[in-house]
Amino acid sequence: MVCDLIKKKIAEYDAVQFAFIFGSYAINKQCEDSDLDVAIMLDKPLVDLEDYLKMKMELTELTKLEVDLVVLNDAAPLLKKEVFQTGIQIYAKSQTFVNEQRIKALFEYDDMEKYLEASHRALKEKYI
Repeated sequence: MVCDLIKKKIAEYDAVQFAFIFGSYAINKQCEDSDLDVAIMLDKPLVDLEDYLKMKMELTELTKLEVDLVVLNDAAPLLKKEVFQTGIQIYAKSQTFVNEQRIKALFEYDDMEKYLEASHRALKEKYI
């Protein structure tokens, strides 16, 4: 299975703290041309694009699928929320760390949502 292949490969990367599969493969809605969405959390923000591209290429070759590799460290709150709510966790060095990041992501999303609602109301008042 794809999850097992990805899990084994991800475990080889020391910097990866945890990984999820999300998107169409996570909800069993993939089709022939679907890519495989993989989200990873690194022990520090990504600074080396070459390492990222190497990992993406290795996962693509391993699975024979186009892999969309997302680094959660710098991802938008909405994307983090999607990963944690609909994704399938396939690897973790520490489940406690995953849980902490899940809670942090939900708080970030909640804060962003409040800001967007206030911004939407202000625009509505100004233009309607």
